Amino acid sequence: MAHAQIVGAASEAPRQTAKSTSTGPIVGDLNTSIEANNLLVAAVASEKAQNQTFAGWERVVADLNANGNIHMSVYLRKADGTEDAGTLTFANNAPFNGAAFQCYQVSGWSEGDVLVDVVVATNNVPETATATASFAQATATWGADDNLVLGFIASGDDDETITAYPASYTDGVQTLSGAAANARAALASCRREVTTASETPGDATLSATENLVTATIMIKPASGASTVSITDAGDELYKVGDAVTITGADFEAVQGTGRVVISPADDINDVDAVAQTVTAWADTSVTIDAVRGSLAFGTQMYLFVENGSGNSNASGFLVQFEPLVQVSDTLEDESGSIVANRTGIQASIWRERAPTGAPDQELTGLSTNGAGLIEFEIDNTGLVPGDFVWLMLYEEDAVNWASGVVRVTPNYL
Repeated sequence: MAHAQIVGAASEAPRQTAKSTSTGPIVGDLNTSIEANNLLVAAVASEKAQNQTFAGWERVVADLNANGNIHMSVYLRKADGTEDAGTLTFANNAPFNGAAFQCYQVSGWSEGDVLVDVVVATNNVPETATATASFAQATATWGADDNLVLGFIASGDDDETITAYPASYTDGVQTLSGAAANARAALASCRREVTTASETPGDATLSATENLVTATIMIKPASGASTVSITDAGDELYKVGDAVTITGADFEAVQGTGRVVISPADDINDVDAVAQTVTAWADTSVTIDAVRGSLAFGTQMYLFVENGSGNSNASGFLVQFEPLVQVSDTLEDESGSIVANRTGIQASIWRERAPTGAPDQELTGLSTNGAGLIEFEIDNTGLVPGDFVWLMLYEEDAVNWASGVVRVTPNYL
């Protein structure tokens, strides 16, 4: 993935408008060349209250003010391409005295819902504080990603300049109203690219004490093609509990919210996908203990690794589960039948032909899977592949039902 980007030359990043007169509204200039689906972020600072709304724009900061002497509103819009060189006129509370306006055009964002894929946090500092603008923490609901952060600072009622922007923030721009003393408003902005879900900008410093309000805005990037890939996943025929090392690329060094799932469909989010137990995680390898859950034996399944940024291999890596032991259909002297999908089955196992004494082994709580195979492990001490045993299958607590004595050749897997 990549961070969203501010579009335009210096004069357009942001587009600025200043109002120094005490009469009439402020008319904020939008960018001169706006591409459809780009994000527009417009902010206005004024010495007087303003409550303007605009069709097609979402007002995400509504007349935030400190001591009633400085007011800020922030608006978002997903552009349709018709806004070139347009304006926003803040007329409802004219005259505003001093005012300042900035508009950013942002490309490479998610192009989703502006109320979902942009988060906003606000803070204000009374005039009695020092000339330090503090910011609130913004937390992306979509989690850690290549997030773009914008910081806005509105100050008044004098045009005090910003002497230091928050550490690690770049491209600071301040728009001064130029109005008369005690009727001024200034608007400043800066930005930073982060990869975390949460961001609290450091403090900004002004040349003198002011009334201050701030906004922290975090913008979700576009979803790029995932670079997560799996190159190997063991022998790709798993038994329950197998330790499997998956190798590949871009799993990320730390698991975080990363996960591994095996799905019956080529879809990581399939309702029947089963989460695997992760025991080790690195950027190019992940180790799991195989968990079958409700997945069928002997059927093609799809393995996915999803990193902490939410990216996964685009197509599932093919794997299968196999039972530890199967009762095969190699039967002799069969006097009954094994019923598929029956639960609560018990097995008595003998090494000799005539089951006259106590069984060599008792197994309880068995069940068949959908294919009619009964899964269990036997004590194979002294047996070699190809040896057979005698067993009786019957329902627990129902001695009148039994399969009869059956000779079987176990599959030694």
